[in-house]
Amino acid sequence: MSRFPSFSRPPPKQFNVRRPQPVAEVLNRTDAFAALRAGVEQIAALEKDLRDLLPDYLATSVEPSFIKEGVLALFAAHNALAARLRHLEPRLLSDLQQRGWPVNALRIRVRPQPAKEPPPVKQARMTPVGAEALQRAQRIACALAAAGSVGENGGTASEKSLNKRKSGSFEPLIFRVFASEISPKT
Repeated sequence: MSRFPSFSRPPPKQFNVRRPQPVAEVLNRTDAFAALRAGVEQIAALEKDLRDLLPDYLATSVEPSFIKEGVLALFAAHNALAARLRHLEPRLLSDLQQRGWPVNALRIRVRPQPAKEPPPVKQARMTPVGAEALQRAQRIACALAAAGSVGENGGTASEKSLNKRKSGSFEPLIFRVFASEISPKT
């Protein structure tokens, strides 16, 4: 009897573990896939020619489809690109014909691409000293906002402070609040 359980033994030699295989290899195994293989190769060659013929901003957002009765169907990512592609249609059609494609017309359709995932939200990192300074600034701002209320003679407290400053007997409000924040608590 083995001291290791049976599940820890290697699989027997006749057991064949499946591995990923290239599509071209699978399609080459049988003639039943010959038409599919030809279609895949045609689309790949057409994509390459379109990348060469179209401007960069269009080439990445246009997908070729099938050629049926001399009409090539192209799918654009959105309406603006489809409109731009329609402007380029006569030149693109003649360029494809010069490269040997049996195309008499283009059919341009819009097929929206899935929205890209937004980038992750950045997380702010703060040291304890920075957090304390931010809390102190918040307390100062709250004190200033409370002192900014309308006094009995009209006008805000900050306007009164400004008037005191002009007269020469001014102690800025922020310094008083800040001094009360940093003075030792008794």
